[in-house]
Amino acid sequence: TRCAFLSVSSGTTRFLRIMQIVDPSTLKEQEEYDDLLEDVKEGCEKAGKIVNAVVISPKVKDQVPFELCDIILEFSTPQEVDACVVTMAGRKYMGKPLAMVRLEETSFAQYIAPLLQ
Repeated sequence: TRCAFLSVSSGTTRFLRIMQIVDPSTLKEQEEYDDLLEDVKEGCEKAGKIVNAVVISPKVKDQVPFELCDIILEFSTPQEVDACVVTMAGRKYMGKPLAMVRLEETSFAQYIAPLLQ
């Protein structure tokens, strides 16, 4: 199935990682990373309320184990994460298929929450 790569079970987490949504070499300025984040939020918020969203840019890359251009989303409920996965499955961004994994709360708390402060 197309969701086989999702290692965290559905219905168990409020966090979603969209992996390297674009080639990092195509982005030069922080503003381009911010624009990318806004685009993704617009597309994904149809599935539910996004509480927090972070794009992995060069200014935070050395603080996290994620890739440049990864997008980390926090939704209100696990059901909204699942709805986003279903809604965005098979979609492309700038010609590249979206690859999504559910993110454990511990990973979010350890790596992403500090970036939000």
